[in-house]
Amino acid sequence: MKTPLLVRAVLREDGVVTRIHSGENEGKALLARFPARQTSYDFIELDGKTPTTRKLSFQIEPGWNKDNLRLAVFVQDKRSGVVHQAVEIPWRSTTKASSTKPGSANLDH
Repeated sequence: MKTPLLVRAVLREDGVVTRIHSGENEGKALLARFPARQTSYDFIELDGKTPTTRKLSFQIEPGWNKDNLRLAVFVQDKRSGVVHQAVEIPWRSTTKASSTKPGSANLDH
């Protein structure tokens, strides 16, 4: 029996500074710790016998600090909502000549 799963990846950046130009906080700078920059997901089904690979792509914006990017990935059972595995890793672009989009992440299961 195949298990339906959600694979979600969240690209996060540490140290995002927002400068406030008006209102009661005018002139201040707010520091955000690891806000989500982008998310990507796919639905898969595993049978426990065959490995499955998914490629999730992200577009890195010019103003982002690549050294402060991290990728959080989790696999969740679609039926029960149980998270089977989660990991957070430093961002590492896998852009290659054969890649169609810059900044893609390969997820092997």
